[in-house]
Amino acid sequence: MLLSFNEDLIKLKVWEDLESLYTYLEGGEQGHLLLGVDGESLDKFYSLSIEIGGYRSKRFLIGVCSADHGLEPHLLLEPARELLGVGFDQEAVFVDVATCKTKYHLKLDSLFRSFLRSAKGEPLLVFHEIGVLGVLESGEVSWHYEADVIEDFELLDNILKLDFMDSESVEIDIRTGATSLL
Repeated sequence: MLLSFNEDLIKLKVWEDLESLYTYLEGGEQGHLLLGVDGESLDKFYSLSIEIGGYRSKRFLIGVCSADHGLEPHLLLEPARELLGVGFDQEAVFVDVATCKTKYHLKLDSLFRSFLRSAKGEPLLVFHEIGVLGVLESGEVSWHYEADVIEDFELLDNILKLDFMDSESVEIDIRTGATSLL
């Protein structure tokens, strides 16, 4: 599968084992990053090949090692910022594609679920199993909220409504992190 990212291309691939992924990563002409290799259980292996400038160009490779929690890694493409987010296990890692380096790395208190980009200038929402973080463009966590397993959410204007498995629903102003129970 190919994804367009500005003038670059991103190829996604699944690997059978860590050794095959390691061998592949050594071929990155622009270098490589290996994410999640320090995890407790390494069961799933993925790669992203970023073809800098399109076809037949130099490659920057990213490997992702993940436990088999039933959740696939999640990619967030932010071409205007030349930023690629990778969410997996209990991590969210943001890579600056222009420099081929990690820009910031968030450790989460539970399993990563998804990213949600709201309006420009508003915090990026990073969901994990029991909460959500509001992350500024600098990578700073502006606010966070945790309660219980999130069953559903809805974003209307700047208000995020969270429904939980065994706790009361809550509304969060994503600009400030201010909360109110429903």
